[in-house]
Amino acid sequence: MLFAKKEYHNMDTIRTTSKDALKRSLMQMYQGDVATMERMYDFYMKDMEKVPDFDPVPPSMLQQAKTTIGELFGWADANQDKLVGAYNLFRTIRSGEPISAVSAAAPVADVPPLPKL
Repeated sequence: MLFAKKEYHNMDTIRTTSKDALKRSLMQMYQGDVATMERMYDFYMKDMEKVPDFDPVPPSMLQQAKTTIGELFGWADANQDKLVGAYNLFRTIRSGEPISAVSAAAPVADVPPLPKL
């Protein structure tokens, strides 16, 4: 034929996350051409040694929520003093009291007596 249509394959559809995903995407791309599919599979797999057999199972919504809440509480625990300071500052500004430079965090322990003159 003079104007033969060139075969075109969209390479963006190839998924290489696992061996199973690669096989399925190549099967879909080459639609029954097993020889070409096997050749392309070998071409991709020769450089990827540690590809899992199947895609890992994504975590459930409950597991994702549990992880997110745990990270949030961990962050709040690590930044507890900053959060309390910000709350006290907001409360002071809202009540209209002047902001003192000295923090009332802890009293000074064991102040020595003044020397007699």
